[in-house]
Amino acid sequence: MMDFSEYTLVSFGDSFTFGQDTVPMYDTSDYYPNTDKDVSPKQNQWKKDCNEKSYTQVLVDKMGFKDSLNFGVGGASNDRSMSLLESFLRSNPKKKVFVLFNFTSSSRFML
Repeated sequence: MMDFSEYTLVSFGDSFTFGQDTVPMYDTSDYYPNTDKDVSPKQNQWKKDCNEKSYTQVLVDKMGFKDSLNFGVGGASNDRSMSLLESFLRSNPKKKVFVLFNFTSSSRFML
């Protein structure tokens, strides 16, 4: 079996990758629309909790990766994920990564 202890698992995909619905949505009544604070502390915590229960994190825990980055976003397209992947790899040429690319519906497209 491969030793992943020096690798970061980098995951790209849609809401399934993100971990949506793994925890209930928190009350976001303290959302700050149209200000420089786009995301409330509760929303940040919800995102963190979803990522911690995602299958990306399950793989990290089971396979012994050093770390993980979850680029999953609800409604994401394959084009968006591919663009993020390319940008990430160009920005981190020396980082030891294992890429998990989760394909979504081919009918989705990047706006």
